[in-house]
Amino acid sequence: MPILEDITIDENGNFILSQEGDAATVTDVDVIIQDLADELMTFQGIISWHPEYGGRLQQFVKTENTAAERTAVAREVAAVILRHPNVIPDTVSVTPVLKQGGDLELAVSLNITLDGQNALSASLVVIVGPEGVRVIEA
Repeated sequence: MPILEDITIDENGNFILSQEGDAATVTDVDVIIQDLADELMTFQGIISWHPEYGGRLQQFVKTENTAAERTAVAREVAAVILRHPNVIPDTVSVTPVLKQGGDLELAVSLNITLDGQNALSASLVVIVGPEGVRVIEA
């Protein structure tokens, strides 16, 4: 029996249907991954009843891919992830992927707990570029 369960959403926030025609669901670690991806892609302050939700990654969409910008994006990604109550803080690692020009890409690794005791590892790739912010489970 899953500890956590939520409706599956795509990168545009739309519900995904199951083969039976009901809303598809995600469970446990996948709920946390989906929550983190959604919060990273949401502009902070856009949800009036939850103004602290989201991040400021959109402000980096059209910036240069420099060391200073990669560091700033990594800090913002870490700040958003560390706010999640199921993330074990001292396990979060956000590493810029060195690429010349183009998108800012970061490799994220972290441990998640569902029950406050057992840790489960997860990895994400966060991409910030002209098309916006994308988060991919690695």
